[in-house]
Parts: sequence; structure tokens; C-alpha cells
Amino acid sequence: MVYAQPSDMIARYPNRDLVQLTNEDPTQTVVNQIVLQQALADASAEIDGYLESRFTLPLSDPPAVLARLTCDVAMYRLAGAAPAARSRRGAQALRRRGGGPGARRRRHSHAGPCAR
Repeated sequence: MVYAQPSDMIARYPNRDLVQLTNEDPTQTVVNQIVLQQALADASAEIDGYLESRFTLPLSDPPAVLARLTCDVAMYRLAGAAPAARSRRGAQALRRRGGGPGARRRRHSHAGPCAR
């Protein structure tokens, strides 16, 4: 059972944050609903993991607080996943330009004060 809908997330968090966290393409201007729905489903499953030891699932009448908690967990997971994706894209872009980790460093042929 999913305890929150994408509309709950959209009402709770700034649109620009949701757009950035649900899209790999920085030029996108709309929330990726598929990614958002998956984050909410994952958060709901995580909550169920805690509830199953005390309650029979699915809950017949889930308390409203579960919607807020589901949104919080989903946002936490989305935000935690974003930096890795951004840094991976950034590293790929640097490699394409010839910089970044693993790139060959050029030695300058002039014998200036910094030459070794």
C-alpha cells in the first residue's frame, strides 16, 4: 500500500527541487512522475517494514501522519541519490573535456620557475 501520492509531494516541496531530484537531465522543467511514484512506493515499503511487526498489513485506515512520513522518506532518498548522479555526470563531462580523475596531465615544455 502506498501511503502518499505524487500530488502530496508536489504540495509539500518546491517544484524546482522535485524537478531537479527526479530528472537526470538538468534541462528538464517538469517533475518525472515515474521516478516520484517509485520513490513513494519505496518509502511506503520501508514504512511497512517497521509496521509489519505490530500491525496486520495492509492497514485498513492508515493514519494521515503516514502520508507526511512517506513524503519525508521519499524526499530523503531522492536527495541522497542526487549528488552521486550529479558527480558521476560531472566526472563524465570532465573526462570528455580531457580533465578530471584519470586524465593525463600535460607537462609544459618551458623551463620556468615552476618546472620540475
